Amino acid sequence: MRKRVSIALGIVILVIAGTLAPAPPRIPVTGDLPAKDVASILRLVRADLRRDILPDLSWDSVSDLPNTIRNYRSERVYSIDVLTNGTVWVRTVGDSSESYGSDYFLRRGRDGWQITESGWWTPSGIMTVD
Repeated sequence: MRKRVSIALGIVILVIAGTLAPAPPRIPVTGDLPAKDVASILRLVRADLRRDILPDLSWDSVSDLPNTIRNYRSERVYSIDVLTNGTVWVRTVGDSSESYGSDYFLRRGRDGWQITESGWWTPSGIMTVD
């Protein structure tokens, strides 16, 4: 009898926790883009963001590892826009004040989506192209 009550109580707690937990924020997509393409684009952008965590095995990269991990964890995709020429523009922001981030431009090729251009932005509007 106690076992059934414990299981029932556990299920009730899980249901309540599931309904109260905040849902991940939806990324606004401007334009017509299938969900499968959005998933592929997000996978590419996040992989590119991860690339900066440990670019090589030098002492500078290892010593800067805590900062790069913190920057990666704070950066999130802010918006996805489909441009008129078929290019997709993905903007990321790097912190809660949205004071810096990255821009990615992607096009669909024969092998799927590819990043054609990327760079970062700051409030001054300066952008460096990778």
